[in-house]
Amino acid sequence: MRICVRLDWHVVQFIIVCLPSLAVYLVAQYARRKMKIMDAVKQKEREEAEKKALEEAEATKSQEELTEMKMRLGKIEETIKGIVLEAKKPSGNGPATRYTAVTRKNNIH
Repeated sequence: MRICVRLDWHVVQFIIVCLPSLAVYLVAQYARRKMKIMDAVKQKEREEAEKKALEEAEATKSQEELTEMKMRLGKIEETIKGIVLEAKKPSGNGPATRYTAVTRKNNIH
C-alpha cells in the first residue's frame, strides 16, 4: 500500500511540474492563432487598398484621356469653323471673276 501512495504522490508532483510548461505552450498556441488571424486581416486590407489604388489610377488615367480627347475635339471644331467661315466668305474666285480671269488670259475682251 505504501508503494501505491508514493506512486500517486510522484504522479501528482509530475503533473504540478508540467503545468507551467503546459500553460506556456497553450498561451503560445493561442497567440499563434491570433497572429495568423491578424495577418490574414492585414493581408485582406492590403489587397483592398491595392485594388482601390488601381481603381483610382485607372479613373485618373481615364480622366486624363477624356481631357485630352476634349482638347483634340476642340481643335477639330475650331478647324471646321475656320473652314466653314472661309467657305462662306465672299472671295474673288466666284464664277463671274473666273470667267473674266479666263478671258483676260486669252485676251478676249
